[in-house]
Order: sequence, then structure tokens, then C-alpha cells
Amino acid sequence: MQLIISNISIASSAFKSAAGKYSEFKAKFTAKTISRNLKYFININKNNDILVISGGGVKHPVVMKDIHELVKVNKIELSDKYGISSKMKECLLMAILGVAKIKNISANMSSVTGSNGEIVLGEIYNN
Repeated sequence: MQLIISNISIASSAFKSAAGKYSEFKAKFTAKTISRNLKYFININKNNDILVISGGGVKHPVVMKDIHELVKVNKIELSDKYGISSKMKECLLMAILGVAKIKNISANMSSVTGSNGEIVLGEIYNN
């Protein structure tokens, strides 16, 4: 079983937009993009895998409904269940990248970034 962590970012205007069709389009586009990328970049086993999601999009009913329909995994859970507030995704990402740098762990995906291999990201400067 693997834990797949995904972030859902969608502009706040998608929640409040007076142009409902545009808002719904952005929500559906977000869900389809997540679904397609999970299928393309991660070997998902629908019987065992759990998708853990975070970000502002977790509050959007259309995004969440579409993700549940499009992503074929055993369970979809919010990061809140694991003690990580879904509102804190940027803070968590920066912490993960910082630890990866300190531990000399590569933190890129060549298939996504186009890099020639695994790369340790970031620099640490002493003042």
C-alpha cells in the first residue's frame, strides 16, 4: 500500500465567483488534472492506495465530488486526519524541501521537471 499525497489549489474566486459556469469549469479542470497526473506519474493500485489531499480545494464541493469519481483509489482522506492541517500545505512543503536539502535527498521528479536526473534542491546560506 502506498500513501499518495496531493495538493488541491484552486483560486478563491472559484468559491465566490458570480459566473458560476466559469467557477465550475475551474473546479472540474482541477479534478481532471489531478486525476490524469496521478494516473500518468504514479502507479496507483485502486485496491490498496490511499490518496491524502490538502489545500483550499478540499472545501470545494465540485472538486471533491469529481476527485472521488475520477481517482480510483481505496480511500481519499484529508491531511487533517494525519495531524496536518489542509490549510498548511505551503508551510509543510517548505519544511519537506528544507529537510531534503539538509539530508542531501533529491526532491525533484525528472519526468515532470525535465531535468537530467535527481537533484538536491535549494541552497543554505550562512550570514
